[in-house]
Amino acid sequence: MNISFESQDAFDSLEVEVLERYFFLSEDASKSVPYNYTMTAPVPVQFASQDEKEIVLQLAAVVNSIALGILILLIIAQILGKSLIKRVWSLFCSLQIILLTESLKSA
Repeated sequence: MNISFESQDAFDSLEVEVLERYFFLSEDASKSVPYNYTMTAPVPVQFASQDEKEIVLQLAAVVNSIALGILILLIIAQILGKSLIKRVWSLFCSLQIILLTESLKSA
């Protein structure tokens, strides 16, 4: 059995194609579904009201914005992180030089 799904303007469309006709028999087994029989039917809207659909769409937009913000922050952190690590390492090396020269002066 193949099942395909298409989205139309007002309704979605569900198509079912029966590949093995012997699995679908009448009660008395006198009739079967023809080979490669295709059934197509519109699927009605799944929301009870337009308000529910609006809420879901708004929630999807908010989640999309949050995900985009997090992605941008991660990219910025990667870019700044590399330059900050270099600066911190330079500061650490400078402090080591200062400590070593101070300890050599006192020795």
